[in-house]
Amino acid sequence: MAYQKFNEPMLEKIIRQTKATLAIEGLIMTKQDEELIKAKLRGDISREEFLKRALEMTQIG
Repeated sequence: MAYQKFNEPMLEKIIRQTKATLAIEGLIMTKQDEELIKAKLRGDISREEFLKRALEMTQIG
């Protein structure tokens, strides 16, 4: 299944909206989270790679 790739202005808008939504819930998006999400939305990494890295990030610490 092909996924839409997003340009930088759209990525920034998505990230801003996501950060605002998280803030309402008292959560934050780290720079590492942001870079991983952007890599996926740009099409730089596959869904499988995204999920692998996200899981690894949850197991740190």
